[in-house]
Amino acid sequence: MLAGLGSVFLVWQVWTLTAWLLDHPHQITQFRDPNTASFWIARVLEVIGVIVAVLVIRYAVQDCRRAGRLTFDAKLVIAALSAAWLDPTVNAMAPVWFYSSNFVNLNAWTGNMPFIINPDAGRLPEPVLLIASFYLGMFPVLAFLLNRGMRFLQRRNPDISAVKLMAVSFVTVMVGGIAFSIPMYFLRLVAAPGSPEVLSVTGGGATRYPILEPVIFASISTGLAMARWLKDDRGNSLVVEQHPPTRSPLRAQVISLLALIGLANILLFAANSLIVMQGFFASPYNEMPAHLVNEMCDAPGYTDTVYGPCPGSPGFKMPIRELP
Repeated sequence: MLAGLGSVFLVWQVWTLTAWLLDHPHQITQFRDPNTASFWIARVLEVIGVIVAVLVIRYAVQDCRRAGRLTFDAKLVIAALSAAWLDPTVNAMAPVWFYSSNFVNLNAWTGNMPFIINPDAGRLPEPVLLIASFYLGMFPVLAFLLNRGMRFLQRRNPDISAVKLMAVSFVTVMVGGIAFSIPMYFLRLVAAPGSPEVLSVTGGGATRYPILEPVIFASISTGLAMARWLKDDRGNSLVVEQHPPTRSPLRAQVISLLALIGLANILLFAANSLIVMQGFFASPYNEMPAHLVNEMCDAPGYTDTVYGPCPGSPGFKMPIRELP
């Protein structure tokens, strides 16, 4: 089942990214502002992200060399990176999520993605350097750290159940996610204007931080950590390595890799779908810096954009792209 989903997501991904590359992606710099703190903090985050990603790749390669095969952790790294292509789908129907164009970016590939409703989805400046390193590095590292914490708890309490371990992991990541993300909003590196103010952790205004985001982040991180944690008596993952017996070790490796890709992609797809749905209940957008809005819709101070009125605005009507 998961391997089949992984295959579907891979085909969809290859189709989308190929069309995007043939369309000559470009960096969005029209509203970039080097005179803001967010510009320099973006550089710091990108450098940290690349360092973490390089260390994770090094660990995965060494792990494979020691084992003489593609290990579970290496497959986890590949699967986490494979889900990065879904990141900009938060704007699949409407511009509800903004990245600052102060990041190193390229226009989002959602503009070339089949079945996307938003006719101007490709205007999002996708921070490709940060996102690639974040998915490749951060999610695997979180899975490793959460598993280490689970082992600690299990040593302290051998009878603790997997459900309790999962709950502790979820709460831990959620709290950590809030602590990490709120400064990103106040520094105007990201914005989630397409959300209802009533669900904001930080109240109303342009820096509102929807509670749904840390819940989603914790769900994805915990899901990947549990896939690594739950194993049968042969050491195989109960989540992605349970498949009919096969005489071909290579086939077994491919199936388990596809299953892990399917798990990572379906977790992110489901999470982004919730963010998309928030847009139908969005409060009116507030004034935001130009490097955040990037003329993605008629936010306060902007008119006659390609998309038109933002979600939550008077006169908002969702434009429909010609499908697929």
